[in-house]
Amino acid sequence: MRTALATLAFVVAAGGAQAMMPSLTDLPRDRTMLTCQQWATSQDEEAIYMWGLLESGKTSEDVGRLRLALSCLGDRPPEIVGFGSSVGAADQFCKTRPRVPVCRDRR
Repeated sequence: MRTALATLAFVVAAGGAQAMMPSLTDLPRDRTMLTCQQWATSQDEEAIYMWGLLESGKTSEDVGRLRLALSCLGDRPPEIVGFGSSVGAADQFCKTRPRVPVCRDRR
């Protein structure tokens, strides 16, 4: 039901946290594209930044809001969401993507 919160719990439990994944507000009761877009836009700046991280290492607020809205509608967040919130999550992501710029830059 709360995919975003489940992802948060997984990321924090995945390994020694170096930074916390920002908390998200409660999901809207009636989830439509409109209510989920409004919910995504209402999240704090740090959450939108983290959800908008791209494999290039750059971030996009538009991508962050879109990912949040889709997650609100039930989609699984991309694996890169939460990158940098724990060593374990970043290591796991980069293990299968060693040539992705965000992973190359970690070395």
